[in-house]
Amino acid sequence: MYEYELKSLGLKRYPLCEKPAKNIEKRLKPDFEALAFYANSFHLFGSGSTENRTKMVQLNEDTKEIVSVLDLSALYKRMQDLSGLNNQTFNIEGVVHTGDSLYFFNRGNGNFGKNIVFTLHGKHLTGNSKITFTELKLPEIRGVCSSFTDAIKVEDKF
Repeated sequence: MYEYELKSLGLKRYPLCEKPAKNIEKRLKPDFEALAFYANSFHLFGSGSTENRTKMVQLNEDTKEIVSVLDLSALYKRMQDLSGLNNQTFNIEGVVHTGDSLYFFNRGNGNFGKNIVFTLHGKHLTGNSKITFTELKLPEIRGVCSSFTDAIKVEDKF
């Protein structure tokens, strides 16, 4: 993970694995697409599009050291099964934490891609928390279908 300091124009690098590399072969990269801040920690979420992209890494707010790593493959599989998505159409691009729930934003990939917001009711990423989802039809802009590329909470809205 990189942190850019505006005042000093400094770039800091924080490793997310044992042997970090600047360039990772695409098929091997963990593809951390979503970043959420809660419980005084940064949480980086893999997109879930392949087996090696199902991790969530929790980083300490101050030191940026790894606090924990969770395998979210069971959670992502539940989301896919519930919504009818598969590895080709499942791609988490944003996560928002509201205190009692987590919202996962799936980017609609391909011609039949679905832009979906999954709601994980509860605070636990593992286990059997209730999951619901809403499919959204996003606008077409200049002939191109739009899709999620991120998500953020501003005050109480996202």
